Amino acid sequence: MALDDTAGRLAAAGAELAAAAAALPGHDPGAEAFGAAAGGRLGALCRDLHRTCLAALDARAREAAAHGARLSLTADAVTRAASGYAAADDTARRRHGETS
Repeated sequence: MALDDTAGRLAAAGAELAAAAAALPGHDPGAEAFGAAAGGRLGALCRDLHRTCLAALDARAREAAAHGARLSLTADAVTRAASGYAAADDTARRRHGETS
């Protein structure tokens, strides 16, 4: 696999993670799914559970966004490396009289 292909795959994976990070908060099932409408101590426990779920969703979204950004930066670095290798190859070919 060529470096350009690798960079493209890394960029695509970064974009997918960024999209997943943006979509993740939308998967909140709502407080009702945890029984938050119940009264008394049970209702309070269910509301706490829902808050914990929201905090976990938020944390995973931030992690996914951070990993997506890292993959995008890595794709850029691989692209720059591929460009540097291509330039070095071109210079070597010209220096040694090859035409290809």
